[in-house]
Amino acid sequence: MERMLMANIAIALKTAGINFDFHRDRGRIFISTEDDNRSVPEVTKVFGVKSVSVVKDVAFASLADLSEIAELEFRDKVRGKTFAVRSRRTGSHKFTSLDMDKEIGKRLLPYSRGVSLVSPEETAFIEVRDDRAYLYSSVIYGPGGLPIGSEGKMTALVSGGIDSPIACWRMMKRGCKVDIVFVSLADPLDTGAFLRQIKRLLSRFGHGYDSHIYLVNGSSLVSILTSGQFKYPGVSYKRILYLLAQEIGTREGSLGIVTGESLGQVSSQTPENLLSLSFGLRLPVHRPLIGMDKDEIIEESRKLDLMPDGNLGEFCSLFSANPALRVTVDQLQSEPIDPSIVSDLISAMTSIRASEIGRYLSDHASSDISAHGDASDSVVIDLRRKEKYDQWHYPGSISAGLTDLGRLSDTLDREKKVILYCSKGLQSAHAASILRKKGFNALYTDEETIRRSM
Repeated sequence: MERMLMANIAIALKTAGINFDFHRDRGRIFISTEDDNRSVPEVTKVFGVKSVSVVKDVAFASLADLSEIAELEFRDKVRGKTFAVRSRRTGSHKFTSLDMDKEIGKRLLPYSRGVSLVSPEETAFIEVRDDRAYLYSSVIYGPGGLPIGSEGKMTALVSGGIDSPIACWRMMKRGCKVDIVFVSLADPLDTGAFLRQIKRLLSRFGHGYDSHIYLVNGSSLVSILTSGQFKYPGVSYKRILYLLAQEIGTREGSLGIVTGESLGQVSSQTPENLLSLSFGLRLPVHRPLIGMDKDEIIEESRKLDLMPDGNLGEFCSLFSANPALRVTVDQLQSEPIDPSIVSDLISAMTSIRASEIGRYLSDHASSDISAHGDASDSVVIDLRRKEKYDQWHYPGSISAGLTDLGRLSDTLDREKKVILYCSKGLQSAHAASILRKKGFNALYTDEETIRRSM
């Protein structure tokens, strides 16, 4: 386990362009680098690292000798402050750790404002190993957990939202190699946003495994699931995602599926729906966020700097205005998923490695098709529900649903810009992609943005 951790630390430092040398000794890894200020942040993002400290490494001959060295090292740090001495030792010595605390504390006391063992303003740490001592005054905590690669491989369903990247982070923390499946409903808009977000996760914390990223164009699922043949399109969509992850994961030797689901957070995540969705799968589904509140997930995402740049909304808004909350196993099984749906998605998907994300984004850069500014000279289409449209809509906008686009496109002026908006942006992004393929200059936005443009 320690050798694996050292290998992952080496990857982190090499990736950052930092020269280093290190060795391990009884539960400690000692790293020598040319730049501690650059090295420490990199090492503290490696799973398996509990803490990092920048130490002064000295040789000593006796407790009196060590106490004198410690006095010189810490006297300015504790000056005018309360302090504590925390010492530990490994090896054979004529003194104990308690002897070290007392002797070094006695020497530092005249410089200080007194001893506080509960909440000191400054702490003198001394770790003795045989005839050498390591002195330090701060502890920088790492993520802990297990080194990536020490446990099995998982296949994660990841969106461009907040939850699923945190679920990935937590499984990586437990030592899992994690491959990632992303299903785009508004390519290239949501694909680019997803890749930028997942790059932050994997480049910072993925040391030890170059994850496979599977990019699946799922835009065809919208028409399939809104065709009327599925009574529970929102839940059926999630079932397709599970089957997709299972098929990809099985091919790659995965031991489970990872999702960002939290109990009761959205309609597809009720206990009944989760049971039905998981029923009959060959791979187990791991849900590391299952008992977390949304506020807790958001706080963790912010702490890890993994918050998405924007929010296009939930997928269920594309499939059902009245989502089903308690679909039984029998009800879902009565609408079986045609295996060709999954096989067709896989046959057309793109696979890249985490290390290739930057180049992929550069090679597939597309113009921003989000709408900005004045929409007065454009054809504006409101994709929200009719009751929302009746409460408020952009002046002159056309009320329409996704299923109306085919008919509506035959009547639109192709010389005019088309701006589509919905509540959050996902439906309008998907619709804009459809119209652009038909030759329209179509842009998307959300309700809040178009209100501000008035």
